[in-house]
Amino acid sequence: MIRLPVAAPIPSPLRLFNALTIRVAALVLCALAARGLLPPAAHAGGGCSVAPLQNGVAQFVTNDPATFEVSPDQNRWMAVAMRNTDGSDWNLEARDKLALRGRRPPVLASQLTGTGVRVVAGDFQTLPLRQYSAHASLAGPPTASSNGVLEWDGAGDAIAVNGGPVVVAPPANNVLDAWHLMLVMGITYTIQIIPAGGATADYRLMVFGNPLPGGTHWARRPDAILETSGTHLFIPGYSGKYGIVVVNDNGGTGGYSVSISSSPTGVEPRPTGSLVSRIRSAAPNPSVGDLQIEFELARAGNAAFRLRTVAGRTVATVPAGHRGAGTARFAWDASDARAGGRGVPPGVYFLSLVVDGVETDHTRIILLR
Repeated sequence: MIRLPVAAPIPSPLRLFNALTIRVAALVLCALAARGLLPPAAHAGGGCSVAPLQNGVAQFVTNDPATFEVSPDQNRWMAVAMRNTDGSDWNLEARDKLALRGRRPPVLASQLTGTGVRVVAGDFQTLPLRQYSAHASLAGPPTASSNGVLEWDGAGDAIAVNGGPVVVAPPANNVLDAWHLMLVMGITYTIQIIPAGGATADYRLMVFGNPLPGGTHWARRPDAILETSGTHLFIPGYSGKYGIVVVNDNGGTGGYSVSISSSPTGVEPRPTGSLVSRIRSAAPNPSVGDLQIEFELARAGNAAFRLRTVAGRTVATVPAGHRGAGTARFAWDASDARAGGRGVPPGVYFLSLVVDGVETDHTRIILLR
């Protein structure tokens, strides 16, 4: 007897209609929850998540969209971060829980593009201490699983300058760690992150500052004053509290250490009688843009010059090529340097020498027009 293949049963129109109705209802409940119009119990199984996010505890996200409550309780920096785990692309928003009835809570900050972990940070020295929402949503079509990991850290611990390395052994699925840090304007600090031996995680350290100290401020990862996976020199533009955030970009394992140091004079010590990588002069200063820079390299390497505002934000980086050890000169018309497609405006800046990706020295310059 010949057996013919049996076709899969075709769902009845009524069954399809019921499934579609359930999905639409779930999306409506999610939308109402995102607007703060439903209590958590009313939509706990409705295809979205609204629950408290515990400080320092990673939360897997499988629903789209997903909304979690965060409750900062200390006057310092706070950060929330989202890592994609399966190739899906998640957006991250920080929203205010306070909203007029029937209206969506305002988005305070968001990171919708970029590579690696999405980060949103807030300066709660001035922001109100109350409930906020961390809102995650898929940026594109869902994948087979569309999973992500969300975590927030209230930066309750401090890092002490010249206090030695802080050794961190993150738990499984860790997305970020955060600290607060007191710095003094104009002092040169060395900020360093070192992965532990055998670590597979791609750790990146960021420093967040408030461009208007005393004012309210939210920031995204691209707004960080600096980001490094090694050693970086940093000159604060104001005295006060900064936020340090370390993210695990690839979800790897292993620990790391973080250290912040400064010399008593705010300038890194230089060996006597030997070459050091430094800026010898930048003239004329003040300048209308045409700078003649004389610098010195302790050893051969790729040199570049970085122009930063007094608040620490980089506005231009210009490569000076591979140079041998010794003294060299470089002519730079700063008025032609590009920062976001615009010429660098007049003002006070720090000009830094960068050798093989590490800032080694700086000097203050004034640009005129």
